Amino acid sequence: MKRTSNFKPHDVSSEQRSDGTLLLRSNAEMGDVVDTSADWLHRWSEEAPERIFLAERSGAGWREETYQSTLQKVRAIAASLLARGMGPDTPILIMSGNGVDHGLACLHWLYVIVVIRSQCLAPMCNPLTNLLQEYSFSFKDG
Repeated sequence: MKRTSNFKPHDVSSEQRSDGTLLLRSNAEMGDVVDTSADWLHRWSEEAPERIFLAERSGAGWREETYQSTLQKVRAIAASLLARGMGPDTPILIMSGNGVDHGLACLHWLYVIVVIRSQCLAPMCNPLTNLLQEYSFSFKDG
């Protein structure tokens, strides 16, 4: 297999403790630090708005969400949850497989603190998700 990535070389220090614990530490310098993960989404929405952030297979092609579209949708989901009176005392359950909709639904926590419980009941995920979408709001376009 051809290597196509440009990862930094490994630079790790290790410490073996007497109790058998092995500590590994990266010697790489730490990059930018932000107050919240929302800062990263805002940054990349401004610097690279059309860059793909989330993607999943869809039919013969791909369903893709850019940083900009993700930020817009996450804000809309957060506003919708707030309008429904949801907050830390109103947990929600997301029953789906991994995918773009699941990612968008989970990222609302950048703006609204609502406890999330994600559950995938494989192999029932997709049929169950389709059934639930008939009785709840969907995050898909159209």
